[in-house]
Amino acid sequence: MKRTTLLTAISFFFIISGIILACSSGLILDIIMGKLLDLTPGEVLYKKWIESSPAMTFDIYFFNWSNPHDFSDESKKPSFSEIGPFRFNVRIEKVNVTYNNQNETMSYTRRKWYKFVREESAQDLDFNVTILNQLSAAIAYKARNMNFFKKKGSSMFISSVSNIHLTKRVGELLFEGFPDKTLDIFRMLDMKDVPEKFGYFYKKNGSNEGTFNIGTGRGQFALGTLYSWNGQNSSKYYGETCREISGASMDFYTDNIIEKKVEIFHPELCRKIPLDYAGKSTVHGIEGQKFEVDDSFLDNGTIIPGNECFCADQCIRYGAVPAAVCKKKTNNYITLPHFLKADPFYASRVEGMKPNAKEHSFHVVVEPTTGFLLKLKARMQMNIYVEPITGISMFENAPTVLFPIMWFQYSMKIPEDGAFTLGILLSLKGVFICVGIIFGIIGVLIYMLFIFDLSRDKQFVNEDFSYSISREMSPLHEKKING
Repeated sequence: MKRTTLLTAISFFFIISGIILACSSGLILDIIMGKLLDLTPGEVLYKKWIESSPAMTFDIYFFNWSNPHDFSDESKKPSFSEIGPFRFNVRIEKVNVTYNNQNETMSYTRRKWYKFVREESAQDLDFNVTILNQLSAAIAYKARNMNFFKKKGSSMFISSVSNIHLTKRVGELLFEGFPDKTLDIFRMLDMKDVPEKFGYFYKKNGSNEGTFNIGTGRGQFALGTLYSWNGQNSSKYYGETCREISGASMDFYTDNIIEKKVEIFHPELCRKIPLDYAGKSTVHGIEGQKFEVDDSFLDNGTIIPGNECFCADQCIRYGAVPAAVCKKKTNNYITLPHFLKADPFYASRVEGMKPNAKEHSFHVVVEPTTGFLLKLKARMQMNIYVEPITGISMFENAPTVLFPIMWFQYSMKIPEDGAFTLGILLSLKGVFICVGIIFGIIGVLIYMLFIFDLSRDKQFVNEDFSYSISREMSPLHEKKING
């Protein structure tokens, strides 16, 4: 009796446990994910986030201008050859990290540090390149709407101290910077914060990108979602419908992404960058969803109504987005490298552009369940918009051209050991279901053993009973015969 009761209890335990595991696998995984995807202090994710920096590289490719002396010759297009990469390792540092108890968000300041990697670069930083003179072009752009006397003075100044082109070492054009007399005219024009040197990334090494306030994964605040930047949740630099500061902080992406658009916030542009769904992609065996820059970012309002509010001073053709509107209004525009996906007009006005979707697209691959970044290829090209400007002699006969200066990419990929750990985490639901099924099968087998054991016991009892009866009745039968 005791053995029967024990077998029954064990079989029901396995069957019920199996059903619970199989049916509740999603709930159990959600509980585990909720614990692991929690950025509050003391949790596993917080410690890893605060102490580590992703392995990221920053590659720069310059467009060397080979025929600057033909600038005003309408019969000849500006010709360029690509020089690069110039590779830098990037270290991201998070400082002034503060957990906000009142709304369960995290605030921090992000800094980037760049270190040149000569062995992975095409040339040394002493290599000379020739580009359009950014400073002369900027002064002409600023003076274009001034009165006759100011415009004439600006024209005489830039013609006397500069040329249409600039030949400098790569190091000077990037982080080192170089002094230039044309900076004086910016001061004369009462421009604020004019640096003592010019360089595209001058004083950027170690500078902060502002204060980010993001969700921690608790309550209504989704992990990594940006709620404010520098204390603001809207930007004054764009039109009313484009002012919202939102999107992913690039440290994390929203979880449970299902084939839709994602947005990342870019502090240099002071705006969010929407990326459109572009299919599935596998990184180290982990299937993710790929999102890339497309119409949502590149359009000027001709395809997506409302996008014209990002144009700042003027909308130019599709594929070019104003750069650094929140820093200083300039004639700088951002495109994809080699004018990929842009209006064919841009590439038709110059020589040397070779757009390639594989090499020049801006895309991310995100694991949709967790929102973890699997791969990043953030590629952009810096350009200067040039057109004829009456009254500025250097640009009076200028062609209408979007001059390419350089393109760059931030690259990051989840390491293999990280992908292995993530793969185990993502397989837990299937593991729970399999274990539940195995438990159910074990329970059924034990129950079948119990039934078999019970039927065998009954058979033994019946045989013993029949044998006893036959022994008791046998002598009487013999006496009856003898009689």
